[in-house]
Amino acid sequence: MSGPTTDSQNYITYTVKAGDSLYSIAAKNNLTVQELKNYNNLTSNLLQIGQILRIPIVSTEEGPVGNYTEYVVKSGDTLYSIGRRYGYTIQELIDYNNLDNAVLSIGQIIKIPTVSPDVEQTDYIEYVVKNGDSLYAIARQYGLTTQELIDFNNLTSNLLSIGQILKIPTASSNTSQNYIEYKVKSGDNLYSIGRQYGYTAQELMNYNNLKSNLLNIGQIIKIPRK
Repeated sequence: MSGPTTDSQNYITYTVKAGDSLYSIAAKNNLTVQELKNYNNLTSNLLQIGQILRIPIVSTEEGPVGNYTEYVVKSGDTLYSIGRRYGYTIQELIDYNNLDNAVLSIGQIIKIPTVSPDVEQTDYIEYVVKNGDSLYAIARQYGLTTQELIDFNNLTSNLLSIGQILKIPTASSNTSQNYIEYKVKSGDNLYSIGRQYGYTAQELMNYNNLKSNLLNIGQIIKIPRK
C-alpha cells in the first residue's frame, strides 16, 4: 500500500511509489530534503519503489501541566524560535523538557505544553547571545537603542558573553511602534528573515510593499510585532 500510514507517535511511514523524489515528499510534508535525509539516516538522494520513509509528525500526550504536543526540531530551529511560535520563553521550554542547555539537534523532540505553565505573563522575550553579537546589533534588530537594552537588563557594561540571556521588551512594554526594523546583512533573504520571526516571505513582501523578493545589504525590513 503506497502513501503515508501512522506507525508511532513521533512519525508516520511513507511507502515510496513511482515518480516520487525526496524533494516532492519533503515538500508535501513541509520539510527540507536534508531534514528528511537526516531523519531517515540517508546518505544519498536515491529512492527505490517500495522503500519506507519516516515522516516526523506532531502528536499530543499527557505531560507535567496537562497535554503537550511533540515538536520535531528542524534545521535552523532554536528554542527561541520554537518558543516564540508557541508563546513560551526559552526558560519555560528548558524547564518543561528538563534540558541542561538551549542547544538543540535536528530530529530532537521538544514537548510544547498545550496548557500554559502557571507563570506570570512577561512583557519581554528572551534572546540568547551568540558568537558575533553586540548590544548595538541586537538593539537595532529589535528596534531599540543600546541604552534601552542596557536599562531594561540592568547591565553595567556593553560586554556580552555567548549564551547570555537578554530580555527584549515586547510591544506591550515598548509601544512606540507596532513593528521592528531589521537591517539586511550579507546572506539574508526574505525566507530566512521571515523564518526567524515567524512569517512567510510573502507576508513580509506584503507588509513592506515589496514588488520582488530581492534584497540589498543595509536595506531596512519592517517586521510586524506579534
